[in-house]
Amino acid sequence: MSIWKKYQIAPQLCWALAAASLSAVHLGAQTLDRSLPTLPQFTIERTRGDSNIEPLDKLSPELYALYEQFSFSRRSGAGIDESSEYTSFQLESFFGIDSSESDPLVVTSISFAKAVDKLVLEKARASVIAQMGNVVYVMLPIRSVGGLVESPSITRIGILKAFQTPSPLDTSREFNIVPRERSGSSQTTNAPLASDFDKQLLSGRGVLIGIIDTGIDWKHSDFRKSDGTSRIHTIWDLTDDSFQTSQGRIGSKPPIYIEDRKRWLGTVYTNKQINDALLGKATVNSFDLSGHGTAVAGTAASNGRATSQGIPLGTYSGVASDSELIIVKVSNCGEFLPGAAITAGWIIETARSVGKPVAVNLSFGTRFTARDGSDESEHFLDSITGPSIKGAIVTTAAGNDSRMNIRAGGRFAPKRRGQADQFSNAIELNVSSPNRLMAIFDRMDDWGIAFRSTNPIFQDTNGKQATIFLVKNNRRIETYASAELRNRTAAESFFSSIRPSFENALGKPDTVQFQFPAGNYIMWGFGTTPNVTNGRFDLYIVESAGAGASFGTGTLKTEMLTSPGNAKNAITVGSYDFRDRWINLDGETTFYNLSIGAPSYYSNPGFRRDGLVKPDIVGPGRFAISSLSQSANPNASGCKNSIVAENRASTTRDGFHIAWEGTSASTPFVTGVIALMLQKNPNLDSEQVRSILKKTARSGGTVGAVPNPIWGWGMLDPGAALRATPAPNRRTPRPRSR
Repeated sequence: MSIWKKYQIAPQLCWALAAASLSAVHLGAQTLDRSLPTLPQFTIERTRGDSNIEPLDKLSPELYALYEQFSFSRRSGAGIDESSEYTSFQLESFFGIDSSESDPLVVTSISFAKAVDKLVLEKARASVIAQMGNVVYVMLPIRSVGGLVESPSITRIGILKAFQTPSPLDTSREFNIVPRERSGSSQTTNAPLASDFDKQLLSGRGVLIGIIDTGIDWKHSDFRKSDGTSRIHTIWDLTDDSFQTSQGRIGSKPPIYIEDRKRWLGTVYTNKQINDALLGKATVNSFDLSGHGTAVAGTAASNGRATSQGIPLGTYSGVASDSELIIVKVSNCGEFLPGAAITAGWIIETARSVGKPVAVNLSFGTRFTARDGSDESEHFLDSITGPSIKGAIVTTAAGNDSRMNIRAGGRFAPKRRGQADQFSNAIELNVSSPNRLMAIFDRMDDWGIAFRSTNPIFQDTNGKQATIFLVKNNRRIETYASAELRNRTAAESFFSSIRPSFENALGKPDTVQFQFPAGNYIMWGFGTTPNVTNGRFDLYIVESAGAGASFGTGTLKTEMLTSPGNAKNAITVGSYDFRDRWINLDGETTFYNLSIGAPSYYSNPGFRRDGLVKPDIVGPGRFAISSLSQSANPNASGCKNSIVAENRASTTRDGFHIAWEGTSASTPFVTGVIALMLQKNPNLDSEQVRSILKKTARSGGTVGAVPNPIWGWGMLDPGAALRATPAPNRRTPRPRSR
């Protein structure tokens, strides 16, 4: 007879995994026990509600765990163990935190019951970045969070996560694919090259394009006018402290001052300062070491003036070649600062101050999201753009994870007599190094998770695999094991690391976060009472690098969009294959064996978890040819993960351009098309733009019937979109500062 061991876990408990328990273990060739579990006896409390909410319950689960990690372990002098709490890698990739910091700055969203209490923020040493109604976005030390939750005027505090450039930057390097010559072309009649559409004499003149990315090569001739002056309106480099260190002699004052650190956040460079630097009369210390930001800007707005080797001017021009650029640099080498999306608000306000419409491009994302539009950055984007907000459009990348097995899920049934499928189908998970997962359930269901593992932590005293049950019970998780576990200390550390979130008052789903140790797992969802109305659950691997874990049986290939691509009011863009050859740096032809007009193999499918159609549109992403940052050249001191390929096959003959790919490349193409639409009608809002793109998108052929999860509303038809863009109502004023 099995001995059921029960562990009770409240939503907010100290997050600590014993170092010894999750260190490298020899898993051997143990085979998983796949037999259907037998449920333990338990009683579910029927009383629901928020009567037992404590002050720290105001924190989002990610922020609570982070606060515990730095306020408790650091004060006691304990260091961070790579297999406990958030690892050093997770701190950097999820939140942009250096693990050596004792009280790091984080970017949070603070919701007030009524008006924003500035005195409370001042006491917390918070620096305000933006405010939308009763929600304020601030940068503050993590330990200050403990004081904020005591304020009765604050109802919730969430954390804004860091973003990354969607991999792959260059698949020929990532997968060691050798470009090969082939005869003929697979181009279909449904997929003309992106440069072949009729622009109707539109060039983006009078429109601003905002790029939030890794910076720009401001010296590049693709971003200069025929007289040599710059088309860059402004650069705000958040990674450059030249204004602070030069005491204002270099650059201009940035819009944010960090009170806790007594320093300005980056340096701003105006168009005049950039032009003076081009003449050697001033200093601009902003560079694009990655090349990603320059390629994004070039795809959207290059004029193709940089050339050599007899290649005609304009050969590699972008979409809106006469537009001006506002550049926000939030990353050096691919890890974006937390709150990067918030700078879109500054870009839009800057555009309004000069009375021009703007299209803002976000070619980055994070997997640490519920895929339902609830991310803090998505809330912000939905507040600064949308219906009736004229002349301000935001585009986001769908992400490049489709090739990875990072999502699984299923459906379970109620616990009742005669119910044959109380358990879902089995899901396989392989974890080669400690990895974080997120499970999502319908908040109205009584649910549980069961699993077995080859990891010794989850073995009984006889060395056999025990079954572990996690059961939702009101506002807590109860954990059971099918037998006495032989390493109780390690098991209890794992159980106490579980981070549930029951934000029912906000209408959000139930979520549970785990940090699984290495091992092979078999998992099931199940109903714990007759109270199951939906039964659906989803599992996501949220590690930003996609390494260390993958699902097997049970893998799903839908609802994979990264955030902020789930923002309702943003135009979210997937990628299709459209160019299979170009003349490279050696004067030879680089070929790729593509099916022109097919979706790119990496382009993330939708829809959003709540059924909202995402991506909105799919644009040309594989391969785009765009501007090459000279600071990203392998011979320069650029990033290790520079956009530049290690071979010469991706660099064009002139040496100033690069063939690249990804939803990072398709998104700025759509941004450029939207800039042309805004030139024709500066009063468009995001819903009008979406409607035009939707009704003019191509379907059928490689696209099929729409909407569908891969193509959204279909393949972008830029010429048709421009033709369908109406002229502005002359009685409606152009965008201006509010």
